[in-house]
Amino acid sequence: MRRWIWRAANLYPQVWRERYGVEFEALLEDIKPGWRELTDILRGALTMQMTNATTYLKLAGGLAMAGAIAATAVSFTVPGRYVSSAVIQMTEQQDSLRPASKEALDERLAVQLEEFEQEMLSNNSLEETIQSLDLYKAERRRMPMGDVAEQMRSRDLQIHWMTLPSAKAAEPVRALRIAFAYPDKEKARAVVDRLVTGFALESRLTNKSRERTWQQVWQDISLLSRPVPGAGGNARTGSFGAAPPGEAVEVLHQASLPENDVTPNRLVFVAYGLGSGLLLGLLTAFMMRRPKWGLKIAGFAAAGCALAVAMSFLIPNIYTSSAVLRFRQPTVPDSLSVAQRMTPWAERMRQMQRDILSRSSLEEIIQAPQLDLYRKQRTQPPLADIVEKMRNDIGIQMLNAPGAPGGGSAFRISFTYPDRNKAQAVVRELVTRFTEQNVRLQRAKAKESGDAIVWEIEEHKAGMNLEVLDPTSLPEVPVGPNRLGISALGLGLGLLLGALTLWFRQNRGQKLRAWVRNLRRRRFGAGSVGVKSRLKAGCSQDWLPHLGK
Repeated sequence: MRRWIWRAANLYPQVWRERYGVEFEALLEDIKPGWRELTDILRGALTMQMTNATTYLKLAGGLAMAGAIAATAVSFTVPGRYVSSAVIQMTEQQDSLRPASKEALDERLAVQLEEFEQEMLSNNSLEETIQSLDLYKAERRRMPMGDVAEQMRSRDLQIHWMTLPSAKAAEPVRALRIAFAYPDKEKARAVVDRLVTGFALESRLTNKSRERTWQQVWQDISLLSRPVPGAGGNARTGSFGAAPPGEAVEVLHQASLPENDVTPNRLVFVAYGLGSGLLLGLLTAFMMRRPKWGLKIAGFAAAGCALAVAMSFLIPNIYTSSAVLRFRQPTVPDSLSVAQRMTPWAERMRQMQRDILSRSSLEEIIQAPQLDLYRKQRTQPPLADIVEKMRNDIGIQMLNAPGAPGGGSAFRISFTYPDRNKAQAVVRELVTRFTEQNVRLQRAKAKESGDAIVWEIEEHKAGMNLEVLDPTSLPEVPVGPNRLGISALGLGLGLLLGALTLWFRQNRGQKLRAWVRNLRRRRFGAGSVGVKSRLKAGCSQDWLPHLGK
């Protein structure tokens, strides 16, 4: 048994063995050790090893390594993603009757490409693609379709410009690369094929629509007795009656079928595992070092989290409805020189936004019987405060098509309200007002110019039109309150409050003990001999052992 006890004693820290080894050996000589003593020694050795500062660091490091290993193992379970890509080239064809400079053609091409991208990457188009190809099955079960389309557009789809050498021309050509990443390589290629076909089809439809619109406009313009401004001939001659040639889409590289998948970045998984393991190790070491403190702080954190969750359910849910609109560029050729007399879309947007978001317009929407917004708030005047609140709840965000070199001409209108049906109704009302206001501004501008050609262009809607790209959505899930964030905030505040409370209590206890010692010194007197020594001097020898303890 003595041999086993000596092996158990070797488990104590080296500092303890060097200091108390001789006393421990003498103690073993005086007693007859048994299983009970062996158990006590083992328990003491484990306690001292686990309460050692070096052991805490080893524990934190071990848990960090365990977290890194677990995260690496998890990274192998994440499926790889196949990236399929295609390259297309869009060129603006030169008009022999109305030649334009290369800069004008590039600018026109950038605007047209932006419209194509907005059309192909709209929520309606992406949702149709997702449903027809049966993409994102797991995401569609737990997320609204609009969020799935946004994830596809922002994370998995990439559309950007690239420069390629040209065999026909000395200068390199600018092309558009379309790429899509997905765990199924066949579906990845199918999505890219669909987008490439959509770009080509949209280009043909746009050219045909432009030609048909221009023919209708030209038929009425040719009946005018005045010459066409900016043109060299008379309107009756029809020398400029041919429609613009439009854009041409050429597929340089078909959608590829990827052979190898792109594995997830395992370094990121390792970093997350190390950080999580280290944090868990430090918390575990703190709980072992100060178990009472750890339990009290954990109690404060749990109470703060529970209180925050309870308060979050007192906050009503809010829903956000949205719609996307865009300004489509005029379909008339630049040779008519009417573009200079038309209001640019940015300026027209500012005019409409100023009128529609004015106080009188918003008051009319708030007090509309079918809407009846902010009923409780309206009981407390003034109404101007409610109008200001509604302005904050209305969001108008300009959108840029990803990859397009031109400026974005699309914008999103959103409204946040506790009633999702009323949120949708308000956005519909705003869309209607924007559309009607755009028509009024167009006609007012045409009437102000006094030009019959501009009037005919506006009447045939060949000018800058405002159209709905994504219709008004009915929100399915609330956007607020963020109960997870509120719970995390309550947890953090609980931890902070618990730590401050314990620190204050310990600090106050130290100050109280110091105050008691000072009070005793003043009462018994302070000298070279301590208080305990003075007390011992006045007592009998029988009390000395008890006072020395």
